[in-house]
Amino acid sequence: MVTRLILDSHPASTLKKEISKTNIKGYSKMTKKQLLDVMMANKERFSHIKKKEYVPPKRTKKAEPKKPAPKKPAPKKVMAKPKADTEPKRPSEPKRPAPKKKAEPKKETEKERRDRMNKMTPMELFSQLPQELKEPIGLTALEMKERDRKLKAQKPTATNIVNEARYMDDYYEIEEIVIENIWQSLSFEGYDWTTKTEKQLERKQEQVNKEAEKFILQQIRRLVKEFLKGKKFKTAKEGATAFWKQDNIKSKILD
Repeated sequence: MVTRLILDSHPASTLKKEISKTNIKGYSKMTKKQLLDVMMANKERFSHIKKKEYVPPKRTKKAEPKKPAPKKPAPKKVMAKPKADTEPKRPSEPKRPAPKKKAEPKKETEKERRDRMNKMTPMELFSQLPQELKEPIGLTALEMKERDRKLKAQKPTATNIVNEARYMDDYYEIEEIVIENIWQSLSFEGYDWTTKTEKQLERKQEQVNKEAEKFILQQIRRLVKEFLKGKKFKTAKEGATAFWKQDNIKSKILD
């Protein structure tokens, strides 16, 4: 089954091409978030879409600059021999040895690079992505780095754990289910989205998203208060991770 995360892995241009194959109209001026909302409302038409895998860019070797041809030395002038009564020349000082060149750093092999990337956190991996792959995702690299710094400094209070839980994959999976249930209830009530204009659909989608977010956060706040009784965590992120690992937590939120 196609999910919001699978669709979000593709750029907006690919999503528009997929929508153009259906009878959905008014998508040309939509933002990526609006495209995702419309596609999730009709996700049975896009079940063939798979998650886009990240392919690291190939490193190109820089061309070495050509060395200029050595210039021919100018002919030396013949100096006249000194007279016998002149002072003798002082012995020349011994030449100092040239400083040793620093050893160049060892180039990383492909296996070593893969091992290093496997040990990285998702935030560190994201910071190494090219700029063209960062832009379709909601936040820029600086915003992600600033958010990560603030979240690490947060105390494990109930409010901070709820805020951290909103950025995890489990939250987005529940959000998709709740949004789908709201649209189904609207269709049972006689709401026909095919007869609405583009602006009416946008306003309705925003209303559905806010309603789903409000419902999920109310459920999470209630369950987090019960979850924190007699438990201590070092950071809010640690508490949010433990919260989502509970048995049947998703069914409790959807009840």
